[in-house]
Amino acid sequence: TGVKSVIYLYREPVETVYSTLQYHREDIRDQGRIAHWTDVYGAHLHKWLVDESFTSKKTLVRYEGLKQDVCGEFAKVCSHFAQPLDADRLLDVVKKVSKDALKAKTQHDQQVVNVSASYAVTREEFMRDSGDLIRQRIFAQSPRLRDYLASPSS
Repeated sequence: TGVKSVIYLYREPVETVYSTLQYHREDIRDQGRIAHWTDVYGAHLHKWLVDESFTSKKTLVRYEGLKQDVCGEFAKVCSHFAQPLDADRLLDVVKKVSKDALKAKTQHDQQVVNVSASYAVTREEFMRDSGDLIRQRIFAQSPRLRDYLASPSS
């Protein structure tokens, strides 16, 4: 059936749960909905990071890693395709990319990219208020996820 090759991009769970709640227009203070989306994302992460075994080639890319070291993290994608990283070209592209530019190109669903200042402030409050509980729930569901969700700088 051919090579089963996957590039899996994943993101920090607290921000993901917040984004999901916002996208579905759910109450970000509703502990039941927070628990629901935490469990859904935790199961997804566990499937792809821990259990998945059908791929013959899998490259893991972390969103926070891209933000911290775009060249280092994107080099994984290039390596996946056995291509060299052109760091100068990548950095030139990065200079041209912004959330505003992405939002302008994402016409099919205006909820996908939120660039409002209030969204960012509310996200910080959510992370402060719910972050520990979400991470505890994720790790209780799958302790092995700790290996994949440690701070990208560690």
